[in-house]
Amino acid sequence: MKPKLHIHSDCYKWGGSENMVGIFLQDPTINEIFKLSFSYRYTPRYEEGMRKWVPNAGDLTYDLENPIYPLRLPITQIYKIRPYFKPIMALGYASAVVDIVKMTKLFRRINPDILHINNGGYPGATSCNSAAIAGRMAGIPKITYMVTSTTRDPWWCWPMTWEVKKAVTTFISASQYLRDHSRHLWKNGTNLGWETISNTVIPRTTMKRKVLRDQFDIADSEVVFLCIGDLVERKGFYRAIDAFSEIKEQGTPRSLWIVGQGPEEDFLRTRMKQKKSGIYRFYNGSDIHPYSFINACDILVVPSMGDEDWPNVILIALMMGKPVIISNIGGLPEMIEHRKEGFVFRSDDELRIYMEVLLGKERRIIMGGKAQAIFEQKYKLEKIIKRYLGLWND
Repeated sequence: MKPKLHIHSDCYKWGGSENMVGIFLQDPTINEIFKLSFSYRYTPRYEEGMRKWVPNAGDLTYDLENPIYPLRLPITQIYKIRPYFKPIMALGYASAVVDIVKMTKLFRRINPDILHINNGGYPGATSCNSAAIAGRMAGIPKITYMVTSTTRDPWWCWPMTWEVKKAVTTFISASQYLRDHSRHLWKNGTNLGWETISNTVIPRTTMKRKVLRDQFDIADSEVVFLCIGDLVERKGFYRAIDAFSEIKEQGTPRSLWIVGQGPEEDFLRTRMKQKKSGIYRFYNGSDIHPYSFINACDILVVPSMGDEDWPNVILIALMMGKPVIISNIGGLPEMIEHRKEGFVFRSDDELRIYMEVLLGKERRIIMGGKAQAIFEQKYKLEKIIKRYLGLWND
């Protein structure tokens, strides 16, 4: 009989932090070895994203009455009120009790051998922490907990953290940086209960480079710098706009492409219009897959300023043989070797310099080849799945 693996995740939408969840649900090797089930805090945006990124999610059928469990949890209503009345978050522990009771019943019914929790950060989503405690109460022998972004240690979460640490068998992060900055989650003052396993990405069929570039009237000779993701302040896309406008090299056709949706859209559009030099493009639609934009660009720029650890867009770019320019924050510098697969910048002026260097076609080709090689060597899907299977089967 196959061992049972249950996955739980929580985010208000299906974002980058859900990437590995989508991979686990679709991976044929994992589905061959385990009976897989999945629970998540229900929101319409999350479910919409799940159906887009995990096309077969509705087809998972085993001997469970339903292998996918959308959970209606009280914290969802608290999140809705929070923007208007922040003290409502004081009810977080009360809602956690409801979560724990509800998930304990679910886990006892499913009776998994392994519970894998996926959280965007720590404390992060409260239901992820409730799931760990519920898993322990349900007697699940192995509980793994993936943290995908920044961790914090607020005093009001200490009781919850104490219980979570007792429940979790192994914490996981993609970077050593995040592991070392999460000492409040270490057991007995050591990182022996912590694994660092990179994320990975699934190869997908994308729109051909020329087709997408023709759609946006981009000449083949034009060097395209791409920033893609949520349009929020921490992504630092305005830094790329400023640096691009200051490039001194003349003669090479180039443009900066911003792709995404979010509250910073008007700010970024205005900043582009204020620049007196450079060609800028902006796209906020959702009908073109992000892979297609990365395939159509020449250089990926990730100028993040914080709350970032191991962006999936960098992995996609490496897989597609694109050089990357990334900021020196979080786990980003661990993803590439500076001056080989791309550049790691420490100042806005360095960002400008590296953008200018990559206007040179020969340098782009060399770095792009090394980018693809490092993906095959370190981040390929089969290699990462093997690491997880080793962890779960240990």
